[in-house]
Amino acid sequence: MQSENSDNTPVTMVIPLFEIVVFPESRTKFQVDQATGELLLEAMKDEKHAHAIGLTVKSGTRPQELNGESLYKIGNLFHIAYVQPADEGYMICADVVQRVKVVSLSEKDGRLFATYETVPDTMDLEDDLKIRILTDIKLTIHEMSSRFSGSEQFTEPVDRMETADQIMGFVMPFLPVHLAEKQALLEIVSVKERYIT
Repeated sequence: MQSENSDNTPVTMVIPLFEIVVFPESRTKFQVDQATGELLLEAMKDEKHAHAIGLTVKSGTRPQELNGESLYKIGNLFHIAYVQPADEGYMICADVVQRVKVVSLSEKDGRLFATYETVPDTMDLEDDLKIRILTDIKLTIHEMSSRFSGSEQFTEPVDRMETADQIMGFVMPFLPVHLAEKQALLEIVSVKERYIT
């Protein structure tokens, strides 16, 4: 669901993400309320592909307290792959396209919309170091996972991933790391710093 302002900046519906941070080059599933699901389904009829901005809600914020100040301003552009009815609302599956920064927020019919700009990576990592870091990350995941039976279901997809960003998107939901730390990792633009972190 995307339109444009008069100055051609994109305006997109915001999906608040409670207690999760997602990373580019990943796919995520989450539940939304009925009204949001219906808006996305309607957008998919017209555009075939709906887009939305996923912004993580700061810890401790309840849904009824949600406002512009309770959202982190760095999030991700989602390509909505599908929307399915669920017990309470709809289940959304989204491809995480790219990291974005919210320029402004507005409210319409009780729903937040954002204008945004992309946040590109600073490509400051040499290929050989990138390969070494990726190998070390995979090795660490294998060492940790070897302590749990049935971990092959977790490690096999990791082995096929070609970037640390893909692995981050896959493993972050399972790590016992505070939400603000995950958000800080998302906001690192230096590829070298993010991979090492």
